[in-house]
Amino acid sequence: MKISEQVTQLIIEANSLSASDIHFHPLETSVKIYYRMVNKLKFQREITINNYIKILRYIKFETRLDLSITRYPQDGAFNLMTEENNKLFIRVSTIPLVDHESLVIRILPDEEFNEFIDI
Repeated sequence: MKISEQVTQLIIEANSLSASDIHFHPLETSVKIYYRMVNKLKFQREITINNYIKILRYIKFETRLDLSITRYPQDGAFNLMTEENNKLFIRVSTIPLVDHESLVIRILPDEEFNEFIDI
């Protein structure tokens, strides 16, 4: 499965469970993924660090963040249209850690959807 499909599937799954955020917690060789539901983090799955790096780079690219910056926090956003034509506004934050970057994805529902205008 392509990285873009993995990210979309992860966001759609979290949204269907009414999660407001997806938290990625990097460890030495793996990354734990949690969904924030009703103000509590609930563990969902664990992925390899290599897969996480691909996901992180894809999301940074989609949100036009600087791929070379790993030692400073960055914020970005993008829009996602689901197969059911539901519009989602996705906000992204990266936070530097000792060895990796942590990633948080905020999922905002349809009524928060913004059209981006390229200038």
